[in-house]
Amino acid sequence: MPSRLAVLAFAVIAAVGGTAAEPWTMFRRNAARDGRSPHEGPLTGALAWSYEASGDVFSSPAVGPGGDVLFGARDGRVYRLSPSGTLVWSYATGADVYSSPAVGSGGAVFFGSSDNRIYALDSLGSLAWSYQTGGDGHLYSSPAVGSGGTVFFGSSDNRIYALDSLGSLAWSYETGADVYSSPAVGSDGKVYAGAGDNRIYALDSGGALAWNYETGDKAHSTAALGTDGRVTAGSWDGRIYSLSSAGALLWSYGTGDQVWSSAALGADGSAYVGSQDNVLYALTPSGALRWSYATGGNIVSSPALRGDGILYLGSHDMNMYAVGDDGALAWSYATGGKINSSPAICDAGRVYAGSDDNRLYVFEGPAAPTPTPTPNYFNLEAGPDEVAPGGAVTLDYFAPNLEYKYWWRPVDIYVAAIRDPVVADGPSSVDDALAGGDVYIFGPGMKEFYRYEGRVGTPAYRAVRFPDTLPFGSVTVAIPAAGGVGGRWVFAAVLYYGASSGREGPVRTDGLPVENSNPFTIR
Repeated sequence: MPSRLAVLAFAVIAAVGGTAAEPWTMFRRNAARDGRSPHEGPLTGALAWSYEASGDVFSSPAVGPGGDVLFGARDGRVYRLSPSGTLVWSYATGADVYSSPAVGSGGAVFFGSSDNRIYALDSLGSLAWSYQTGGDGHLYSSPAVGSGGTVFFGSSDNRIYALDSLGSLAWSYETGADVYSSPAVGSDGKVYAGAGDNRIYALDSGGALAWNYETGDKAHSTAALGTDGRVTAGSWDGRIYSLSSAGALLWSYGTGDQVWSSAALGADGSAYVGSQDNVLYALTPSGALRWSYATGGNIVSSPALRGDGILYLGSHDMNMYAVGDDGALAWSYATGGKINSSPAICDAGRVYAGSDDNRLYVFEGPAAPTPTPTPNYFNLEAGPDEVAPGGAVTLDYFAPNLEYKYWWRPVDIYVAAIRDPVVADGPSSVDDALAGGDVYIFGPGMKEFYRYEGRVGTPAYRAVRFPDTLPFGSVTVAIPAAGGVGGRWVFAAVLYYGASSGREGPVRTDGLPVENSNPFTIR
């Protein structure tokens, strides 16, 4: 045991100083949690490799000396992989690991588990010590390593903890609710953390309260500390807050939904943060909107900012994104699950992130960028080209499951037939289609799904239940014998991940992919 403690102590001291070989040694890169790396990640989204764990990879990766990567999973384990993706070791805890590891240069690892413990492992993956908190099994907080090797973290027992390098309690501070956020530590030793009692707390180096600031809802977003001492954090009230080092409000910016994501800070004080409204926001140092980028799902992932301004983040639409400093998409990559994990940038030009498909992904360049199609992508082929009233159209469908991850995922597919659409041969929205022609649904057994106000007797969509596990098939659609339905038509479809299909998320009614269906004529 003494030899393990010696290795651990060396690792902690090295982690505080940091070197160019340690690009991202803890959640949000460093104890200030600024999410900014001086290194450059990949300009294009080529997959270097991926590693499959036995549970969702909610935990965010850390990159240690020599390029080894560490992460936790909901199989109760923490994994250490070599730069080539080979397993070095794994360590089993008593419950899911949402917490992200903090890594020392000697290979020591600190992380929390939902068994209410904080763990310290030596470089070989053996237990050095653990500390039991009083939480209820939701230790999401990721530890920060401060000066002298002190380890800071929050717990669902409503406390912020500081442990010394040997695992003994230095101090704890009780808040009014659970602490899911990960403490940030300033160069002066102050500790900043948000809690479920709606407050952002600032504690001095001895654990005494310096100040707190009340937001409008739970403050589970991790605070980011700027070089000027300002504190930037989000809240479930949908706002992003910038506070002075003394706790005074500098500005706040309202998004369209809860903010779980943590901010990445630019060298000039700009803030980049995601929201549950699916949008990544870029804000100026004064809190004005520079630009925004909309993904197809909620954003819990916290963006990682590379040296030249490109941002990497994940979304619940299952995609990993790289967005330029002008707000334009550089590349995206479709995984097989929601991305809650926050990316880490390595000085080898790589980006690491986990996914709820149980995998850790590693991206590097160069490769030709291939933006991922929108999640409602669906191929439709209608035939014959001409049909008489009272006849039938066969609608062949194909969902490219392997590429776009629809395989084994229950969906409802809503089909509409559009007469004389405005843009039959190019991308079209619902509004565009309705502006140029009526929308009808042909065939029995199609339940009504949504009806546009003001369009009397004209349903916009009705649902057809397609087989869950088949990527292709056909549906026969009867054409009314009368009723003035002649004209040029296209079929279009959207996918719905919602209550009826057992999936979370809003109904997708945007972007009928009219371009994915050939036209036919009723004469």
